[in-house]
Amino acid sequence: MSSKKKLVKNALEHPELYAPAELSFFDLWLRKRKEKKEAKKKEKQESLLSRNSPKIETNLHDQMTVTNEDGDRQNVFAKEPQMYTDENYT
Repeated sequence: MSSKKKLVKNALEHPELYAPAELSFFDLWLRKRKEKKEAKKKEKQESLLSRNSPKIETNLHDQMTVTNEDGDRQNVFAKEPQMYTDENYT
């Protein structure tokens, strides 16, 4: 914990030792610090979301599908055969 934060916490725990102007400044400082922290967190989340690219699918020989995911991982899946009915089967 930084010394500034300790000072502010101590001031808010013992308001009788500080002037009203100091207490209002400390309150304002804490609110700005909280807003800055939330903005930083939001920016980090947005940067993580922007890195996650949409999945890109490529068909190979009509038998498998290759999917690219975030982090440059590739997944290969076999396709299921298409169902059909035999007209000559009795």
